[in-house]
Order: sequence, then C-alpha cells, then structure tokens
Amino acid sequence: MRTLRTVAPSHSPSLSEEQIYDLRQLFLSVYEQSPAIAGYLLLALKGRLEAPWRALGVYYHLARSADDKLMPARETVMMLPESLFEDLEALARALEKAGGGDLDVQSAKARLGYFIDYADGLARHAQKAGDNVFLNRIEACRDIAGEAHARFVEQALSAMRAALPVREARGSSRMAAPRPDYAKPVAPGVIADAKTAVALLVEAPAGAKRLGADPGLAEKVLEDASKHALTYANDLVAEIRAAEGVDRAAARTLLEQTLTIVQPLLKSDEIGLIRDRAAAAAVTV
Repeated sequence: MRTLRTVAPSHSPSLSEEQIYDLRQLFLSVYEQSPAIAGYLLLALKGRLEAPWRALGVYYHLARSADDKLMPARETVMMLPESLFEDLEALARALEKAGGGDLDVQSAKARLGYFIDYADGLARHAQKAGDNVFLNRIEACRDIAGEAHARFVEQALSAMRAALPVREARGSSRMAAPRPDYAKPVAPGVIADAKTAVALLVEAPAGAKRLGADPGLAEKVLEDASKHALTYANDLVAEIRAAEGVDRAAARTLLEQTLTIVQPLLKSDEIGLIRDRAAAAAVTV
C-alpha cells in the first residue's frame, strides 16, 4: 500500500500514462504474491482518486494489455469495474429512495450532481473503449436517476414557494389571488433550502439531458418558477406601496430576501426595475 500511495497520491485528479504503467507493474508484483491482495490494491486505487470513475481507465489498460503475465489475473482485474458499477448502482438506488420521500434539498442536489459526474465519467471511458456492455449498465442507472431527478425538480419548486409566503387576499372576492405575507419572518433553514432549490431548478434542464432524459418537464417547471418569482416580487412592490410604518418595512425586508432567493431565475434588468419601483413605493404617502 505504501507503493500505491507513491504511484497514486491521495486525491489524484487524474493518472498519467507513466502512472498507469507503474500501477500495472505494481499490480503484477502483488498478484504474484497474493491475488486477493492484488484485488484489494485495485479497490484501494479507486479510493485514492479525486474522481473514482477514472479507475475504469486503469481497468481497460490491464484488461486489454498484451502482457501475458496478466492473463491469469483477468478475474481479479474484473473486480475493479464491478466495484465501480456497484457504486453507481447504489447511487442510483439511493436517489430512487430519496425521490420517494420528502425532499432534502441540500442532499438531493449534491447527490444528483455526484451521480451525474460519476455516470458521465464512466461513460467516457466505456465509449472510448467501445464497451457497449458497460454503456448499457450506465444507461440503466441513468434511467433510475432520471425518474428521481424529475421528482426532485417538482419538489424543488415547492421548496422555493415555501420561502415566498402568501396569505389570502383581503376583501370579499374569493377569486382574488393570494398576496405575499410579510407578517411572519421566514425561517433561515427554509431560506437556505429555497436557494438550493432554485439552483437545482436552474440546472435541471441540463441535468435531465446528461441523464438522457427529456428536459421538457424540467424546462416547464423552471419556467413556472421564474413566472412565480417575478409575479411574487411585483406583488410585494404593491404591498410596499399600500402598507405603512412597520408593515412597509417588513414588506421591503421580504422583498430583498425574496430577490436573493430568486435572483438566478430573473434577468438583471428585471431585478433592477423591481428594486427601483420598490424604492419609489417606499416613499409613497
């Protein structure tokens, strides 16, 4: 293991051809002494890479080498890709399970991003090697993750809305749309989740494409989120104009808080115009 630490330092971003050659020599040396330890060496390599999926390139180097010494070690070498695909399948199943419950926005975004990077990384190596068997396994995992992604996107819209509180409109008309509710402060955790949810929504169409899914749903939800954010902010300007004293101050605070949450959804000129109108509304007598 000491030699492995020398050949592949901890959190190595990638492996050079020289490093891969040294790994092959190290593997053969260890295999001659103990096939079991040689297998453990390959699994340890995965953990030493900043991007574990890069280890698949080492597998192809070993599996397709013309070195006769590697022929008896084929089964041991196969432990490496099997471990990588077990990781990918476990990630996909974890996303599937998470998608069936209440959304943990912070965790969902991180898990999705890691799965997508992992699947893309494995796919690049498999495509380069022309390995359709492994590509099919990757696509099967992407299908599972894609379904979870769709649920996360819909839940992310709800998480954003949770940070934009509303109350029933005053007056006798039941048809009036709910109005922004500035009476109670929004909890910091709800605000943090909403910001992460917005980031997830913005990235969702591209994420769907990387998962091989139709981005149509993600694009529609993103459009709905953007429209809701713009309408809510403009409604808050009206609330600022209508309110007085502490209510007006509370409405202004909610507006600034809202803009920090939904900023990625709106154009810069839209945000500038909203702030200008809010400033004018704040001095209305």
